[in-house]
This record gives sequence, structure tokens and C-alpha cells, in this order.
Amino acid sequence: MTVRNDAAASLGGPKPAMDDAVLRRTLGDDPELISEVVAEFIPAAHLGIAEIRAAVASAVPEQVRQASHKLKGSGSVVGAHHLVEVCSLLETAGRSGNWAAIEALVPRLDGLMSEIELAAQPFLRPIVPDRGPDRYP
Repeated sequence: MTVRNDAAASLGGPKPAMDDAVLRRTLGDDPELISEVVAEFIPAAHLGIAEIRAAVASAVPEQVRQASHKLKGSGSVVGAHHLVEVCSLLETAGRSGNWAAIEALVPRLDGLMSEIELAAQPFLRPIVPDRGPDRYP
């Protein structure tokens, strides 16, 4: 199942896996806070994906909707546009009980997380406080 992002296409290209502009707009220009939020998001997103998979396994579409909605919200904070888009589609599919769409979308989550983890690396660098010129060895 191919999902187009017409808004991204109209702006001249695809959106990044993790959008630093969204991070800065949401969290401010604080590298430590951004690093902390991104570091917390990665394992939380994996748990969210596990919740979605458990909801699918339970065959309860309302649980798919709820778990997808939750992951969509946290993904929007870090600018994970593609993840948010897939979660939005899963949320809609869960609401309507569209198992064909759910089964087509869930496998995309792992690949999206791999892209997000790669995109997150620059934000996860250790923050070294400014020690001043007389503090360097």
C-alpha cells in the first residue's frame, strides 16, 4: 500500500523521518531538552508499536485505534511525519474496523522506526557543557 504525502510533495520534497524544525518549534532551541525527549521517544515508540501489534493480535479494532492515536501524538512532538501519517491511517482503519488496511499498514512501522532511529542520532550526541578555556586538559 503506497501512501502519498501531497503536502510534502507540494513543498518540493519528502519530509524527514524526524524533523528538527518541529523539535525546535515544540521544545525550543534547547539541545539538552531535545536530546532528552528524543532519547525517551525511541523506546516509547517501540512500546507503542508493540501495543499496536498486541491490539491487532487481539482482533479488537478499538484497541488498534487507541494505540495508534497514542503513538501518533508522541510522534508529532518529535516531527516523525511518516510515523504520524501511518498511525493516523491506522487510527482511521481501527475506527472503521478495516482489517485489510490495518494489516497493510502495521508492517510499515518497523521500517519507519529504523528510519527514525537513524535520523535521531544527531540529537542523541552527548551534550558537553562549556568548561571554558582554562578547563580543557
